[in-house]
Amino acid sequence: MRLKHLPYASTAIASLVLIGAAGSAHAAVYPASSSSGGPGVSGCTGSANCTNESWGVDLNDNTGFAWSVAGGAGGGADLYVKVAVLSQTRAMSLWLNGSQISVITATSVDSPRPTGKEFGPFPVTLLAGTNTVELRDTQGTAEFDVHSLRVEPTSAGDDEFEIGLWRLMSRADRGTLTRDAFTGQLVGANYTGDDHQHWRLVGVGTNKYRFVHEDTGQCLVASSGAAVLGGCSGTAAEWTVDTLRARTVDRPAVYRLRSNVNSCAVPSGSAQPTLGTCNDSARWYLEPVGFGERIASVEFDFHGLLLVKPNTNVPGVTQGSLPTSVVDAVQIAFEERVAYWMDLITDGRVAWHGSSVVSSDPITSLSTSVDDPNHLPAAIHLQPDVQSFVPRGEYDTVQVFFTPGDSKPGGWGWGPGSSYYSNYTMWTTVNGKDTVASDWLSTVNSEPAEVFIHEPMHGLDGLYGELGIPLPEGLLDGGSGPNRYAGSLIPGRSWLHWYRDYWLGTVIASDDTYRGFGPRAFAEITPRDYALSPAVDEYKIVQHTSGKCFAPQGGATKPADDTPLVLSSSCSTLASSFRVLDSGLLKHVPSGMCVHPNQGTAYNNVGLILNGYCGPEVRLSFDVTSGGSLQNSETGRCVHPQGGSATPAEGTSLIFHDGCDEARLRFDLVLQ
Repeated sequence: MRLKHLPYASTAIASLVLIGAAGSAHAAVYPASSSSGGPGVSGCTGSANCTNESWGVDLNDNTGFAWSVAGGAGGGADLYVKVAVLSQTRAMSLWLNGSQISVITATSVDSPRPTGKEFGPFPVTLLAGTNTVELRDTQGTAEFDVHSLRVEPTSAGDDEFEIGLWRLMSRADRGTLTRDAFTGQLVGANYTGDDHQHWRLVGVGTNKYRFVHEDTGQCLVASSGAAVLGGCSGTAAEWTVDTLRARTVDRPAVYRLRSNVNSCAVPSGSAQPTLGTCNDSARWYLEPVGFGERIASVEFDFHGLLLVKPNTNVPGVTQGSLPTSVVDAVQIAFEERVAYWMDLITDGRVAWHGSSVVSSDPITSLSTSVDDPNHLPAAIHLQPDVQSFVPRGEYDTVQVFFTPGDSKPGGWGWGPGSSYYSNYTMWTTVNGKDTVASDWLSTVNSEPAEVFIHEPMHGLDGLYGELGIPLPEGLLDGGSGPNRYAGSLIPGRSWLHWYRDYWLGTVIASDDTYRGFGPRAFAEITPRDYALSPAVDEYKIVQHTSGKCFAPQGGATKPADDTPLVLSSSCSTLASSFRVLDSGLLKHVPSGMCVHPNQGTAYNNVGLILNGYCGPEVRLSFDVTSGGSLQNSETGRCVHPQGGSATPAEGTSLIFHDGCDEARLRFDLVLQ
């Protein structure tokens, strides 16, 4: 029997994925504020100016607002408009294609600035192609703040390509088609998530589209042997999109872009795309991107606790305190702003549930290492807080907001993952020493609140990697390397596009597959459920005849790599606790190291050691024989006490050897 003790229970989350076949109905959100990807003040109509605010657009007297809405093939839809009111009661009329649909009336009580309220549904019939939805100043009151328009189709027939923003990527090298800021030419480049790399598709016939560049309003045009930016009139701006492979959860779709003269757009690395033969060189990925324009049902609920530690006083080392304004602001950021950004970047598919607590007891010890000069609060330093505020299975992550004091560095964010000391909740820390309160409250700049999204992802990498979910090359820190992403050129939006694709499981790897979390991870166990599962059960491995148990030589909870395992009478300490991994490996709980045969292979008389590598390899795996012996899966040799005694002395080494299923070779896994 394999040493396998991980009957993962599915979280039974519906995997609604926005990768459906053409012809299915898709919701779309059209933001008002340009800071959220919408038209901003360019959407304003009337005789007065309006102001682009962080939460939307502030309309002034005699000012309205208009959105251009893709109707696909046309059909029924429900409109929802989110507005906010500064004071009193205000009203504006809602129009579609020049006809009044309804009047929206809102008050500052039920729709306050800046959060606002969504009104609707307003049933309409959309025309095929482009529609105009407007708010007009016709009611004799002051105007709204406008947040967004949401369109929910009520009949199938819309075209998924006409919803939201898209990016074109070369199938050959995953370069994203980009307008170069200096030359104005289209080139292949790393993906920054900015509008000079984004397109909107406008249908002009069966599988035929104009690709409208989001930054310039120009179109992708076939001209003189190249694919360039140009005017949107004429057939040279029309491309037939041939689907070579449909999109699935595991693999991106592959397309060709065929011009009006039947040549195809061919990627050319970091140079301008050419027009050529429609063969394998003319393959593209066409990926949905953007923020909040493809609203979907929640697939994954993520629960976090912010543990605020305002005071640090490590005797003889450092001391310092966080301002009250920062303590107050960061709690709002964690509970509200992070939820806003997470909803935006995942189209509502991941819901952030944040709560916070302030613990005024000072931090009295911090961790450092030879490789890291930062002074950081590990979970072992804050055990009273862990036991008071972080019950096992309550949260997916606990994030400690602290100051390293006035005289020591504390890094920025740290995500070491879950451990016994954190009640198996993913532990992260954020150094709040140098960030002012106002920065935490922005709805325009995702930094610094972005750190609360980033750090738990390291822990999710560990959890879902162990469960076999395919993750990006280089994991979370591999964005700027093998995965061809780059930081945004928009201040305060550094890596949201990378996190978006990572969370939704749509990072395209060099092997032509999707990597990241997404539906495959969402269908697995959540971190908070993992903390209550058999996966974190702790065992003592006890020799049946002597009652002595596995322990690292010397009894340390954090032994050095390659420390031998011995038999010890000290079975009540953390140092003698082990976990059984799904791969059949034995993992030492406090150190995170795994049991290895010394030098890698379980030959006769080879000792058992602890090593930091825990890859799922058969040479490191154990089976349990019918007689209760621990047998190496590769060689079939079993664990023996060195010398073979049924009652070995304290500190006797453990080795592999031929022979199994005697009473002295039986090792019981005793659940703690």
